[in-house]
This record gives sequence, C-alpha cells and structure tokens, in this order.
Amino acid sequence: MDEYEYANLEQFSLKIHGDGTEQNSFELIQADFPAYEVFWRRYVVPLTNRISPDVEITNPNWIRLRSEVNGRLEWMTMCHYSIFHHLVRAKRLMVGLDLMSYPEDVFVFLDACRENVQFFFKIMEQIFKDFGLAGPSFPKQPSFFCVKEDHKKAMSERGGFVRAKEYRNVMIHNPILVRAIDKENKQLPHWDALDTIKNSWRAAEKLTADKWISCDDLFEGLWSGISRFLQSEWQIVIDALEELRYKPQYAAKFQKYWALDKLMPIKAVTVTLRFVLPPAVSPAVSVTAIRPVSEPYSPTAVVPLIKKDTI
Repeated sequence: MDEYEYANLEQFSLKIHGDGTEQNSFELIQADFPAYEVFWRRYVVPLTNRISPDVEITNPNWIRLRSEVNGRLEWMTMCHYSIFHHLVRAKRLMVGLDLMSYPEDVFVFLDACRENVQFFFKIMEQIFKDFGLAGPSFPKQPSFFCVKEDHKKAMSERGGFVRAKEYRNVMIHNPILVRAIDKENKQLPHWDALDTIKNSWRAAEKLTADKWISCDDLFEGLWSGISRFLQSEWQIVIDALEELRYKPQYAAKFQKYWALDKLMPIKAVTVTLRFVLPPAVSPAVSVTAIRPVSEPYSPTAVVPLIKKDTI
C-alpha cells in the first residue's frame, strides 16, 4: 500500500479545518496532548466530508460525517470529540480563561472526559475485533486511568483521572466541601484528608496547613497526569491503526471499513478559505462566518508520513 495515498491528510489542522471549539481551543492541549490532533487528522478527517470531492468548504456539511460511515466509527468520532470538549472546558477553568467560582466544575469536566475515554477504548476494541485482532490492551477500570508507572501506587497517589474522580465524587455526592482562601488563592483539603472531613466542617477546621492544597497546584498535578496518560494511550492507538492502514493483509479492508475505497488517494486540501465558528457552536450547527487563510495549500509541500514512536 502506497503511504502517499494518505499523505494529503497531513495538510489538515485543527487550527484551520476544525470546528469552532477546536479552532479556538486546540492550543490549550496541543503541547501536552499532540496525539489528539494526529488521530483526528488521520482517522476522523477521512470520515468527514472534508475529503469529499463534491462538498466545498463553504458548505456547512463539510465538517460533518459522510453518510456512508458505519455506526461504530460514528461513535468513535463522537467519543473522540467529546474527550476534547470536556478536556478543554476543564483547562479553560484551570487557567482562568473562563470565570471560575467553583472548583468542582473542573472535576465534573475531567470526569466527563474520563468517561468518554472509557467509551473510546471500548469502541476501539470493537473496531480491532472487526479486523480479527485483539488490538491494544486498554485499562478497563477507572482506577487504572493513569500512566503505567503509577499502577502500583496507592489509589490516592495515582493522580490524573483517578484523583479527579475522587474529588468529583466527594464534591458531588456530599454536602459542600469546605475550602479556604489564602492570599486570594483558593485551597481545598488535600486528597489524603478527604475521607476524614467530607462530612464535617468542624473536622476540616482542625486541618493543619500541610493538609490543604491550592487549587492551582492541584490542577497542575491533575493536568500533568491526565495529559501524560492520554498522550501515551493515543500514541499506542495511532501506531496500531497505522498497521491496519499499511499492512497488505489489512489495507484493503481498512479502506472499505473507513468507507474510503472509492475516494483513494485522498484529495489534496485545495482550501483557500476556512471556517471561523464561535467557541460554543457544536459540530452540528451551520457555519456563521468565513475568513480567508493567509496562505493557500501548496500541493508541493507534502508533509511526510509521521512514523511510529513520533508525533
């Protein structure tokens, strides 16, 4: 299978060809989770009308799924986009881009992101089974949604999604969790103190200084753990799907499964205009504005295929 049949996909970017939320917020995760865009470019874009020769970029349907895409790939796409949506909503709150008065909102978005990661893993398992393969080994339990080196740690020390879920459960399923303000920096009880004070404000008043943590420090640690976990898992998925794209025994089936068999090689991005959507607009909402791109695509500037173990 000629790798350059897919080479034109490397011209797509969230900044230019994403929907409104992706265009406006992708930079919040790009440095720590670049594999999101790589997966989107190689395995979501081909499912949409972005590669349809008869659908122009000025058409609101350009960013939507093609009608011939199967239900499993639709669900994969929905979960993948939802992961991005919830992750950037949490990140915007963490860094103060959105008004934040209540830290529990961060934990709600992070846990919603985790749930969609779990959905994503399950549907990817089904997709690999359709090819007669076991596919990558994904974590099954939320307690293992952390980098592998943390699996042997105590639950309260696994960080990332595990810790976010713990705070979310305490803050959503109990009375209001006590918090403190120190020099305008909001603080929460340290995670190893949650069980002892979640049902008693008076108990929380007796916590020593080392049993409090600033929201900034807590969020920084959560983000670090979550982004490392996602980047690692997405790289594994990307590498496994690359095998399906190019290995002779799977390549033809991959093209048919992705409904690409009649569209190969994928066309160049002959785009001189881009969508600019308000951040709140969903993928199903029509375009409200169009703005020119500074430089159109050049067919001679083909980005080489990114090989395994790199993003």
